Amino acid sequence: SWSGDPLTAESLARMVGLSRGHFMRAFRQSTGHTVHDHVERLRIERAKHLLGQADVPLKQIASQLGFATPSSFSLAFRRATAMTPAGYRRAAP
Repeated sequence: SWSGDPLTAESLARMVGLSRGHFMRAFRQSTGHTVHDHVERLRIERAKHLLGQADVPLKQIASQLGFATPSSFSLAFRRATAMTPAGYRRAAP
């Protein structure tokens, strides 16, 4: 479940009792992805879920997912999906 708190390499490393550097290396070795890429994918998946709820404003989704501004959220979403958040919301079933 998404708590709304931004995930960072530091916070994840602390959770598992490793240094940030060791955690980042181990994560990449294990998954083939960087921690940052993985966290961004999780944020975009959560955004898709929230965009399916028409009553949640885009500004609130951006804030809830830890984006500094709605425009930074829109840029990240478009980069990941090739769609704007509003376009995704309109196309969502």
